[in-house]
Amino acid sequence: MQRFFGGIGVLKTSGKFVYFDINSVSDLKVLFAHFALYPLVGSKRNMYYIFTMVHQLYVGKIHLKPQGFLQCVAYINCLNNSIKLEVLEAIQSAHGALPQISLPPVLVPTSYSLNPYWILGFVCGEGSFTYFTRTRLTTSGVTK
Repeated sequence: MQRFFGGIGVLKTSGKFVYFDINSVSDLKVLFAHFALYPLVGSKRNMYYIFTMVHQLYVGKIHLKPQGFLQCVAYINCLNNSIKLEVLEAIQSAHGALPQISLPPVLVPTSYSLNPYWILGFVCGEGSFTYFTRTRLTTSGVTK
């Protein structure tokens, strides 16, 4: 993946996992250009949309203002793993209510062709690409 995207990012390992980390705004532009050409499908499109909205608030330094911070929290709370209720309540009691946000509808295509770039986009949109092996024991306790 790193070579495909022109050498951006860093490959890291942790145990049996390999991570492709992108930690710079300039490197993110490469991914944004890729997803503009090969858009994500379904709920992954919404997760990507939320990510780009928070990124825009960050790049514009809007997140540093109280209302911008609350807007970031509102978007982040819409991700797959929402913010824990006690944390959300603490933020709102300290900074005020979260603004109302609207997300585009989840588009479900009726047909599309599986393009290798679409597959790459699907994997990148997931945020992780994992592979692991496991050892299985048979009923007699023999490793398979």
